[in-house]
Amino acid sequence: MVDMGPQSIPIEVGPPIRILNWSAWAPNLPAKEAWVDYYKVQNDDKNASLFDSTYVHQKKKSICNLTTLSFGGRFTRNYLHFDLSEEHIEANLNGISLIGKNQFVDHHTFVDHWALF
Repeated sequence: MVDMGPQSIPIEVGPPIRILNWSAWAPNLPAKEAWVDYYKVQNDDKNASLFDSTYVHQKKKSICNLTTLSFGGRFTRNYLHFDLSEEHIEANLNGISLIGKNQFVDHHTFVDHWALF
C-alpha cells in the first residue's frame, strides 16, 4: 500500500506459485470523498492456479479505480464484488488478460448499488 494522504495506491504483485492460492483484499472506503487506485498484477507460473477475491465497500462520494492485469497461470479466477452503499459513488473496473496455450483466465464481477434515494 502506498499512502499518499487522501489517496491510497495498493499494489498487489503475486510471486510465481505452483500450488492453489487464495488471496483476498477488502478495502473499506467509509470516509466521505475517499478514493483509491488499486492494481492487481497476476503473472504466475504456467502451471499455477489462482483464485483471487476482491471485495470493495464504498460510501458517499468515494472513488475506486481497480485494474487487474493477468499474464499467466494454468487457471486464474478473479471474483470482484463492489458494494456501493450511498449516492455519488464511482467504481472503475479495468483489466487485461494476455495468456497463452492451455491457460485460462476468467472474471466474476458483481456490483451492488443499494443506495436508497
